[in-house]
Amino acid sequence: MRILIDTNILISSVLFPNSKIAKVVIYVSDFYEIVLTQQIIEEFRRIIALQNSMSDKKYVKMIGE
Repeated sequence: MRILIDTNILISSVLFPNSKIAKVVIYVSDFYEIVLTQQIIEEFRRIIALQNSMSDKKYVKMIGE
């Protein structure tokens, strides 16, 4: 089975790796194929770039490069 991950879920799981949602994403990825559309990847990149430019947090590696 393939599971589409929403951008909000993806962002939350990356920015908060110890959160419950991150643990759910990891669990789901162990048993199912995670699917991301080009639109989700582009939105993810835009939001992470904005987050990085607005804070002094460590750079988060982009996916899909």
